[in-house]
Amino acid sequence: GSYNLTQTELSMKLLDRKMGHVRDAAAPVLCTGNTGCQIQIGFGAREREMDLRVVHPLVLLDEAYRAGGFYEGARLP
Repeated sequence: GSYNLTQTELSMKLLDRKMGHVRDAAAPVLCTGNTGCQIQIGFGAREREMDLRVVHPLVLLDEAYRAGGFYEGARLP
């Protein structure tokens, strides 16, 4: 998670390459469980003016549960 802070120059080179792959994929959502990656990829998307939503897997799971009505009538703690 702190790689982009401790190895800034190298991490920016990797980000540039990674964002090229992200652009080629043309996906509207990128899902990552690593908070450091989420922050860096979000930064890369904003810098490149990409319409990309970067989210944690649990956010997507929650959205799917809500869309499927999983929580309706459920007793949540």
